[in-house]
Amino acid sequence: MSGGINGTIETFNLVNNKINTLQAGSISILSKTVNILDNTLEYLKSGCLEKISPGLLVDSHTSFGNLEFIYKFNNNNIINVDAGSLNPDIEAYTKVSTDFIFSYNSFLCTCENIGWLMSKVGHGYNSIALRDFYDIISEDNGSNICSGLSCRKSISSIKHLLENGQCNSDLSMENFCRLTTTAKSQSASEKSDSDEVVGITWINRTDLIRSGENKLFYNLTLLLLTVFVNITRIL
Repeated sequence: MSGGINGTIETFNLVNNKINTLQAGSISILSKTVNILDNTLEYLKSGCLEKISPGLLVDSHTSFGNLEFIYKFNNNNIINVDAGSLNPDIEAYTKVSTDFIFSYNSFLCTCENIGWLMSKVGHGYNSIALRDFYDIISEDNGSNICSGLSCRKSISSIKHLLENGQCNSDLSMENFCRLTTTAKSQSASEKSDSDEVVGITWINRTDLIRSGENKLFYNLTLLLLTVFVNITRIL
């Protein structure tokens, strides 16, 4: 799809589609509100969205300075993604008030597919605005996630693997998934064993406590002694 969609429109909706390939410049529009939602995108080529720009209909007399533009890219399943393929015309958007929403998308997480996302040099032309835009994708709220892994991981949680070339054949994201899952399982098992030992200790001591109103002083004394013995064991 090259130059397949173009024009000026108040609200642009690309919703619930399955698209094989978006070529560079496939969507060339001016719009106040852009909604790209609930799509399956098999292959996004570099520059495929960069001609999406903020704009108004030609007969509008409203000043741009009084408007709030919206760019929403939500709930999309993205398979193959080239470097610099996710951003709209970011320089144009920085000149107007814009609400960027980029969340709840899934990406096929392999080193080759999204390693450029955190590389700081793989976003196309270099600009602070462009880097800030791509930081939204990997922010700590964890809403953008990986697909193709045996466990659920957010883009933000694997960020350190993608930075500085750390994502490689020796430590793939799938290996990271297995390692973190194993570590969590071991930690939970150790905690369970510790709780069980403490529980047995207290059960074995407190079953000696006698019942009856007239033996209150005896029971309190034995309880205090039990506490002292367990504290001594811990120390």
